Amino acid sequence: MQTHIIARTLVFNEDGMLLLLVRSNEDDYRPGGHDFPGGQIDEGEELITGALRELREETGLDLGLADMQLVCADAKSGFNASAQANVNMVKLIFVAKVVSAHVELSDEHQAHDWVNVDAAIERMRAEDYPSGVVALEYLIENNIAPDLWSRR
Repeated sequence: MQTHIIARTLVFNEDGMLLLLVRSNEDDYRPGGHDFPGGQIDEGEELITGALRELREETGLDLGLADMQLVCADAKSGFNASAQANVNMVKLIFVAKVVSAHVELSDEHQAHDWVNVDAAIERMRAEDYPSGVVALEYLIENNIAPDLWSRR
């Protein structure tokens, strides 16, 4: 069985606001939905290097290894529509802080917004995106990197 590793980064600005991307309306997976920057790690790629690559490709933000902190991981097995097969899916969640960020979106996304954590949870609940909600609630419940994010 194949293993797909997905890395997402919760990017916070100097005001504690979280970067949310809006997926392209033509996207096969959750078109028009809110998401965090990230994607699949390439085979043989170091995990944090892959997370940085995905962040750079999707947002134009060029961070370094020291800017990233792995905060949680989740794994499950099941059918993956894009692979058309049963796969092991490993999801990694990183956090990072940026100062004076200028976001340059890839074609995968049509817009972005900086919002507080509660607003992000509300949007993701409304869109039925439970893994996004779980990641943010985990951050809150475990008081992870509280100096980076704001709930107001």
